[in-house]
Amino acid sequence: KGGVHAPSHAIMDGTTPLMLAACFGASRVVELLLEANCDPNHARLDGKVAVHFAALGGHTSVLRQLVSAGAHVDPESQGGYGDNLWNTAELQKARRDGAEAPQLPMRDTHVTALMIACDYGHAEAADFLLLSKANVDHGDCRGVTAVMKAAEDGQEATVRVLLRYRAAINQGDHDGTTALHLACKYGHIDTARTLIASGALVNQAQNTDGATALMLICKYMNDVDDSLIRLLL
Repeated sequence: KGGVHAPSHAIMDGTTPLMLAACFGASRVVELLLEANCDPNHARLDGKVAVHFAALGGHTSVLRQLVSAGAHVDPESQGGYGDNLWNTAELQKARRDGAEAPQLPMRDTHVTALMIACDYGHAEAADFLLLSKANVDHGDCRGVTAVMKAAEDGQEATVRVLLRYRAAINQGDHDGTTALHLACKYGHIDTARTLIASGALVNQAQNTDGATALMLICKYMNDVDDSLIRLLL
């Protein structure tokens, strides 16, 4: 009142108050902004919308508010998610938690809210997005899907959520890399075991050099858990 009209105000890159509130999980602020007719589908110049920001922090309650207000669950970012606003949000959260600043993901395009939630291991947020009909097998510009992102980071609980929604675990990215390749490459035995139990093909090879999951372990891991090797034999 008497100031800038919240629904229309945005900084130069298109970031709105609603996006900031969603990023920090400020449910009450989100509620007030939506009541003031903020558009939940307003996109920044790079295509990011409020659901991307809520997914980053795993704010399921905020995601629920946004979807109830008409937010699309599968908007695609055109500029990845390694930019300044992500940095600001992550650094402030780390400072509040007394932790070191986390490593930020790569700058990929065509990234959805589900993929961000899975990359950060936010299983509850991922479950809500999938229940809201998010595309479980959507791939980014490299063909990487949500289950690949979760497997790469050893987010086993999130992988289980994706499997409940029939994620295509043997689907490869543009190089033929699958979720199992990534889980094994980075030594995530629990995730690898879950994938294999759900039908992941142990001997499926990458398109680039024909490497199997076992070959990736031998190539990239110096200190290998015996049980991981046995799992693939």
